[in-house]
Amino acid sequence: MSKSNDPRTTDGGHACRQSQRLQERNTLLKEVHHRTKNTLQLIVSLLSLKGADAHCEADRRLLSDIETRIRALALLYNRLYQEGLLARVDLSSYLRDVVETIVQIGHTAPHLIRRDLHLTSLQLPPEKAVPLALILSECLLNSLTHAFGRTEKGHIRVELLEESDRGHLTYEDSGPGVPEGTPRRFGFTIMESLARSQLKGTIEFSSSPELGGWKVSIEFPL
Repeated sequence: MSKSNDPRTTDGGHACRQSQRLQERNTLLKEVHHRTKNTLQLIVSLLSLKGADAHCEADRRLLSDIETRIRALALLYNRLYQEGLLARVDLSSYLRDVVETIVQIGHTAPHLIRRDLHLTSLQLPPEKAVPLALILSECLLNSLTHAFGRTEKGHIRVELLEESDRGHLTYEDSGPGVPEGTPRRFGFTIMESLARSQLKGTIEFSSSPELGGWKVSIEFPL
């Protein structure tokens, strides 16, 4: 039997090509994530410089909020690139990083913010981890900006559970809550859009019976 007709040779060649394509795909994904991470870091630097030059306090606050949002997104890409997590992300570890990053950036005295984190270990693809991280970032920014005023002490609680192939993320704070009739902030629209269009899940805003502030509940399919 000639080498070209030997099924073992054919199978071996096919496996070799598959392995090569997989390696090329992983290399491409790493390059994409690397470039994205660098681009986000550049945007953060530009916003920081612009904020330093801003003469209006409202402009500085707006630029700071945008910078914090992008920092949270850049955090995931940095982890993806450094650890090679191109397919699955440890959501528990990542959300802890997000909480610490936002509190450190968004509050003048981070030690005044009590953080209770109850996070089940979940492995999710980046397309689910990123929206969840952004929703959590919006929750934290809202608390630090409106509930605690970036200077006062506060208490936040984050819980991540898995039940019947569905994920449940709950966020609560000890602020005054959102008074009835208050105009909806832009962050609410962002969170609703991420939960419904990106996660294909649901999101609810209510009062926290335990901490006394507001509560955000997200449910999504795994």
